[in-house]
Amino acid sequence: GEGGVVLFEIPTKEEVHDNIAAFWRPKNPLQAKGEHNYTYRLHWGPDSPKPHSLARFTRSGIGARGEDARLFVLDLLGDNLKGIDPADVKGVVTAEKSEVKNIVTQPNPHTGGWRLSFQCQVKSEPIELRAFLAQGDRPLSEIWVYRWAP
Repeated sequence: GEGGVVLFEIPTKEEVHDNIAAFWRPKNPLQAKGEHNYTYRLHWGPDSPKPHSLARFTRSGIGARGEDARLFVLDLLGDNLKGIDPADVKGVVTAEKSEVKNIVTQPNPHTGGWRLSFQCQVKSEPIELRAFLAQGDRPLSEIWVYRWAP
C-alpha cells in the first residue's frame, strides 16, 4: 500500500551505540484492533541483488582540518561514472547549520571510481550533512547522509 519508510535517529553521545531505526508508516493511519499483513524484502550492504543505476558511496573518511573544521573524503563507484568528463561533474553538499567549503570532485585512479571531498566548519551542536554527485541537474550518485556530532 501507499506510505513510506521513516528513518529515525535516537540521540546518543557516542557513535558506538546502535541508534538508527527504520520503520514503515502507511499513508492512512492504522485502525485499532484491525489486522494488517505486510510482505517485504530487505537488501542491505554492497551486495544488493537489485542493479543500481546510480553510483554508490563506498568509503567515508573524516579528519581534522585545523581546530575549527573537519575534512570529509568520500569515495564512490559506479558504471555510470565511467568516461564522464571531470569538468561536467559537480559535488553537491549541504550542511544544516554549518558552512561547507572547498568542494572537490575528481576521478580516483586507485579505485577506478570518483572522490568527493569538502570541508565543514565545526559547530557546538550536531550537523546533518548531505552529499551527492551531479551532472547538471541529473544526479549521478545516491545521496550520502551523515550526522556529525562534535
